[in-house]
This record gives sequence, structure tokens and C-alpha cells, in this order.
Amino acid sequence: MEEKVTLSGMGGQGIILLGTLIANCAMEEDRSVTLIPSYGAEMRGGLSQSYICISDKAIGSPVFACPDSAILMYQPSMDKYENSINPDGLIIYNENMVFSKPARRDITYIPVAANMKAQELGNLKAANIIMLGVWCKKRKIIGYDTVSRAIRNIFKTKSQKVTDLNLKALDLGYHLV
Repeated sequence: MEEKVTLSGMGGQGIILLGTLIANCAMEEDRSVTLIPSYGAEMRGGLSQSYICISDKAIGSPVFACPDSAILMYQPSMDKYENSINPDGLIIYNENMVFSKPARRDITYIPVAANMKAQELGNLKAANIIMLGVWCKKRKIIGYDTVSRAIRNIFKTKSQKVTDLNLKALDLGYHLV
């Protein structure tokens, strides 16, 4: 098994956090993993990406051109990555910020009203974790329980309210599909 994942959004949408979370979960499940985070000079609003490779074997190179799946949080991300996804791949996109109709017929698209759902939970910042829940359910690469533990760990320095919000966001995303 090998899964190449691209995460992309604008600065402030938690793309780097999401990449770190996925990579840590893969390591916890004794998988080989590479993570390359990338972000613009702007603190908020610039393009932000994470490239993750997860495998049951050693990974020869952390660099890849064609991901198997992608989580895309806004229109410039869709514009940049839609054509690079492997055939039979998966794009999970934030339909509140991606406005173009998906063009390819050889991949699966899952639109998620991530911003709207996060607002309903009480915090727009939870949109990335909702998307993670959807990805976990569809790809079955890392386990739900592993992600839940990682969320508890990564947010342990925050308030219990922040941890609970992110656990609810994960659960909501997981049960959307």
C-alpha cells in the first residue's frame, strides 16, 4: 500500500496542521511516511500545501507529481491540483470555497460544505478536521481511533473546549459519507 496525498488551501485554513496530523497518525500505525509542508510568506491568505506519502514499505522519494488523493480547501487549490490527480483518484473539496464544476470524469469528487459545517459547530477553524474525517472514511489509510488520539494529543495544550470541537469535527466529517 502506498498513498500520496496533497493538501492545499490558503494560509490560516490549517493545512500544515492537517499534514502533521496525518503524518503523525501514519507513524503511530507503523507506516513509513514523508511530509513536505509548503507555505507562502503571507501569514494568512497565501497558498499553503502539504505533500504526504504513506507506505507499508520504505519510501524512495518524498517528492511526487501525481497524488492519489487530495483535500482542497479553496478555488486556487482546485485550479492547481485537479489535473495532477492519478486516474481513479479522489478529490475532497470544500464546496463553500471551490466554485468551478469538477472537470475530470476519471476521478471521484466529494464536495463537502466544510465551512458551513464548521460554523454550525461554532468555529470556522474546524473545517480542516471535518475534511480529514471524510478522507479517513473514504481512503481507510489511517484509523479513526488513531486520528482521535492524535487530536487529543495535538490539542492537549489548548482548552478542553478546543479539543472537543475538533473531535466533533472529525466525527461529523467521518459520518458525512
